[in-house]
Amino acid sequence: MRLLSFRFLTSDAQKAKPISTQIYDLVKQVLPLTFADDDMQYRNDVLHTIHLFIKRIRATSYNARKELGNAQSRVANHENVLQSILHNARKFTEWLVAYCRDCLTPGRTFYTTSMALDLLYILSTEEFFTDVDLGRPPSTTWGLHLKLFSKALVRLLIDRLADPYEGVARVALSLLSMMKDKKLIPLPELHSKGLELCNSVRTDRSQGGARALILCAKFQKESERKITWNNIAQSVNRDIEVGTLESLALKTPLQGRLVALRYSPSFLENADLRCMDYEYDRGAFLLVEDICKLLWERAGPILTRDSPEGNVHVFGQPALFTHLTHENFIDHLHKNGPLEHDDETQEILSSSWRSLKEATALLAHAIGCPSTTIDDFTNVGKMLMEWLCKIRHRGAFSAIMPSFEQIISLCCVDQRRRFHTLPKEWLKVSR
Repeated sequence: MRLLSFRFLTSDAQKAKPISTQIYDLVKQVLPLTFADDDMQYRNDVLHTIHLFIKRIRATSYNARKELGNAQSRVANHENVLQSILHNARKFTEWLVAYCRDCLTPGRTFYTTSMALDLLYILSTEEFFTDVDLGRPPSTTWGLHLKLFSKALVRLLIDRLADPYEGVARVALSLLSMMKDKKLIPLPELHSKGLELCNSVRTDRSQGGARALILCAKFQKESERKITWNNIAQSVNRDIEVGTLESLALKTPLQGRLVALRYSPSFLENADLRCMDYEYDRGAFLLVEDICKLLWERAGPILTRDSPEGNVHVFGQPALFTHLTHENFIDHLHKNGPLEHDDETQEILSSSWRSLKEATALLAHAIGCPSTTIDDFTNVGKMLMEWLCKIRHRGAFSAIMPSFEQIISLCCVDQRRRFHTLPKEWLKVSR
């Protein structure tokens, strides 16, 4: 009933029909309650209704501005009415932006924050703001010329890049990426902070650091982007080569840096890795393939056992360096009892399969470059198929499987190079 009443008052068959101040006041009163509702379906329905209301504001303001340019309207003394329509629309939209900005402050609930970000995104795509770049020519069907970004809003959006909820962080990054004026973003500070957060053991912070680097790359020069991504790629490769399973989880986590590389087209398209003895045209793919193999050498002995949690630490040492047989491990359990799964153990296990997830996702993206050969697809497919057959950890299996499916999809659509016959060969690995 609440939703139907709200739709009845805010919608109209004639979109250009003027909106009364009473309707605007009603929306201002109802909006805070709907933002805080914990029913996801209800919030989605309200967001759809508000979207229609925004379209109506756009049509009304455009029609009023158009009529203001009509000489007959001025003669008919309608100018004051038309100016009032534009004033009310502008005043409400400015209030809406200010309210959404307040909803992004620390301490707000997920429901309120996500609704505010979605609403700002809708307003941006409907071309209410002049400082937003949508990547397409501006439309002529709008009558308000407002500005969205301010220093306060930009700071709040940057803070939301490391939000624990991925949906919130993703929309915040989308809004920041639409900015026309990069001067509002402190690029040097954001870049250094992004590099710092990428090495965080917390997933939300590491991914937040990756998003910060992706945002910086959008506004950097091509030469600066190239240096950034190559340095990150080399640091990942170096840390895996010299690190242990424990150090990769607790001291130099890889997840944030792998996420940054995956969402950076500059890395895959312009990677110059000749200094690391890789071919120029296939350097990115070969590097990612090596990263995946090294990660599997570290995490494979843990994830392929029947009880991954109990095999992270044995006799006080990582299981990677003990190479215990199954029978020896059973004897150890009989003598000493089950191993304790402390926080550090869970952190190492979680970091292992999460890093594999991001590495294989990056591999599935890199293998799609035109320079890869049928041997590349064959080796990668067999490698992932072997991993999936050996893994005993459900989370690790579910993390790697989507990347394997993506590679199979690439093979099926490539009829010209006859890659569609490869998946049948990979199935033989499991026999």
